[in-house]
Amino acid sequence: MKTKEIKTNLRTIKVGYRTEGELSTFEKTAISDYKRLHNRLYKFDRKYREMNGLLLQLELIQEELVEDLVSLEQSVKKAGPLAGYDIKELIEEGVTEWNIDTNAINAETLRLRDKVDAHHSLLNTLYIDSEKWNTAFETLDVQYKFFDKYQFFVIIRDWEKMVIDTVVFDEDFEEFQAIFHELENKKRVIFHANWQSFVIKRNLYLQELNAMYRRVEGLNKQIEEITERAGREGFSLN
Repeated sequence: MKTKEIKTNLRTIKVGYRTEGELSTFEKTAISDYKRLHNRLYKFDRKYREMNGLLLQLELIQEELVEDLVSLEQSVKKAGPLAGYDIKELIEEGVTEWNIDTNAINAETLRLRDKVDAHHSLLNTLYIDSEKWNTAFETLDVQYKFFDKYQFFVIIRDWEKMVIDTVVFDEDFEEFQAIFHELENKKRVIFHANWQSFVIKRNLYLQELNAMYRRVEGLNKQIEEITERAGREGFSLN
């Protein structure tokens, strides 16, 4: 028995030959489709690694956004009641410095808003990629099951009619199946669990962020009203 190696980016396929005879058309097609499955699975695994890396990048940026929101909150708290805070609660938290700098607060808010928008754009890219990946993977799964049922199984069942050595082919297919099921049942599941966890944390953050935006808007409105009143009544805020 001789063995032929077929190299793919995913792994090296080993095909044993029981005889020196020519492969049948059915066997040639099966081997060609088997190689194609390897190449497609490799692309899916590579895309998985890309998406996983992008998700990690989003999580790191999210941590920065949390820190930026905390920094903005500290600035807004210095405005006290004008920003809707209870003065006693602020003092209990240790806030003792009162400084209403709406220009600095608005600039900080704008920078944060821009970072959040960029983060959302990156998140949307990952969402679209993951949806396309899932849809395409379902197609790959159909192709894999077709090969298993109508090509691999037939070769194993009718082994006496085949040139391909079924023992070697069976062992090789088991290795391929292990890679396929790891991507389908482990990596894919872990990615979606991490994605869902990230989305939950992201939504909670957006709730806090929008609440802070409302505080800043309220503060600006208060300052505008006081400034207008000062102009009407002729007194200075300085």
